Amino acid sequence: MAGIELLPKSVVDEAAAATSRCALITGGNKGIGYGIARRLSRIFKGTVYLTARNEARGREAVQALARDDRVTEFLLLDVTDRASIERARDHIMEKHGGLDVLVNNAGVAGFDFHKANGLQNHTLERMLDSAEPEAKKDVFSPEVVKEVIGTNFFGLLNVCEVFFPILRPHARVVNFGSNLGTLRSLKLEDVKKRLVSDDLTVEELKQIVLTYAKIAETKNPAELGYPAIMGPYAFSKICVVALTRVQQRVFDRDTARPDIVVNAVSPGFVATEMTAYKGVRTIEEGAEGCVQLAVLPAATGQNALDIPKGQFLRDGMPIDWVGERDKF
Repeated sequence: MAGIELLPKSVVDEAAAATSRCALITGGNKGIGYGIARRLSRIFKGTVYLTARNEARGREAVQALARDDRVTEFLLLDVTDRASIERARDHIMEKHGGLDVLVNNAGVAGFDFHKANGLQNHTLERMLDSAEPEAKKDVFSPEVVKEVIGTNFFGLLNVCEVFFPILRPHARVVNFGSNLGTLRSLKLEDVKKRLVSDDLTVEELKQIVLTYAKIAETKNPAELGYPAIMGPYAFSKICVVALTRVQQRVFDRDTARPDIVVNAVSPGFVATEMTAYKGVRTIEEGAEGCVQLAVLPAATGQNALDIPKGQFLRDGMPIDWVGERDKF
């Protein structure tokens, strides 16, 4: 048609790629993260990035998924290394122009499940309670606390701080909590009240976590009212749920990017390498609830009332994070 100059196909293809949908999973080379990548790559209409801090293992995971007819791509990302997160973000921006799904799965337990007694069908709490005394003591060492808090809370926060600015409208974020990460295991009423407060900020939450880490340098935090069972892990996950609630409140005020939803998920006690395969759920079962939240439909009209936002869920059902007896 006269007066209209058609763009070369290569330019059109490049522009389309720069706005194509994509999802990113941290810690995706094994365990639940791998299960999420396997499931999400089958149903998500876009590119699924599996990330890991070890390049060889990450690429092996991508190859294994390819043999199972699952197409994923690998990105090197260590949640405790801000520079690696920024490089991954730059790749996403160059190739896709933004991010549509972020799954914050990467984490550490801080506990050697090989030292946990009990049969495979025991509950997690019963198994941990009967663990060897030395194993339970090691959980609260300053080194373990630093690693667990640094990975599970501050590592997750690192990823959010870098990737949140490039989330597109209708993006979905899934943060990993745990059944152990409810306020029923926290005995400090003043800390509880701040964690559930509607005016809690990210900066205040960071200080709450740093205070816990400081206490652990010289004392066992459990003796002061912090969680006792897998204490650092449980407290890090409590604070991840609190962070999720704060993040959703911020997104709700973002009128330029409507319908960004963040939820926390508990996969349950899953049989993985991290749990010495003593869990009672399969990887597929643990991953499914997360994938459901990652592909929540756009919240439009009446449908918007059915979309969970800023919640803590397992298998699509809300978890009583506060505790029935502890309403504030």
